[in-house]
Amino acid sequence: MSNKAKTQIAQHNGLTIAETVIRQDAEGRYCINDLHRAAGGEARHRPTQWLRTKIATDLVEELENSDALISASEQNQSVSVTKGGDGIQGTYVVKELVYAYAMWISAAFHLKVIRAYDALVTKPVEEELKLNDPAALRGYLLIYTEKVIALTKELEEQKPKVEFFDGVHRSVNSLSLRDAAKSLGFKPSVFKTQLVQDGLLYGKNALPYQRYIDSGYFEVAQFIHKSADGREFVRPYTRITGKGCQYFVNKNRAEFLANAPRQSGLSFEIH
Repeated sequence: MSNKAKTQIAQHNGLTIAETVIRQDAEGRYCINDLHRAAGGEARHRPTQWLRTKIATDLVEELENSDALISASEQNQSVSVTKGGDGIQGTYVVKELVYAYAMWISAAFHLKVIRAYDALVTKPVEEELKLNDPAALRGYLLIYTEKVIALTKELEEQKPKVEFFDGVHRSVNSLSLRDAAKSLGFKPSVFKTQLVQDGLLYGKNALPYQRYIDSGYFEVAQFIHKSADGREFVRPYTRITGKGCQYFVNKNRAEFLANAPRQSGLSFEIH
């Protein structure tokens, strides 16, 4: 496997706990094995032990039901096990399960995880934000997309246009569809269905049409999975850019306003 492929799988958004880097998979799930190491690696705290507890199984079931997932594909699972070498093997879980696992270990470790994640997703701004308010954070993300749009335009002017598969990469200025949906206040399944109905995505893998990639609304990255027998499988998946989020909000402003907070102290331009 090439270094580029390894980076696409193991790339993370900077979440570090107790000097341990917490890896993420292509869908943004966190490696619970890394969390175990960060907590001290005690045998009694093994992820397999926790995943067998009733509170863990109940929480996984509730997450799957609440998201009303379109399909049971790996892309939509709350828990995903990746086998193989090259630094990608492990059990990956969504953020909600990260918090629950940390709480199960100890109150002190739970607090470390909360503070590490807050430091990751929040940045200082001129106005005071209520960081424990999901509505306020959602509004902040929407303001940030305007900056991403300006940066994207500048980059497009500075470098030549490249073909679709030559330009496949994972950008720090894009989000998985699941993360974008939650940030905008939509269920992931509803968000993806709306993108398909709007004619932006197609097929069972919900990939973007070429013209919307060219417009800078979406990116297509690759998730490389190695089976137990050593075979590699490449699956494309869609990431939405800040420009794409802005386009979605403007195209579906009525639905967005119904989901957006009425008073978050933040504004966002809706055309």
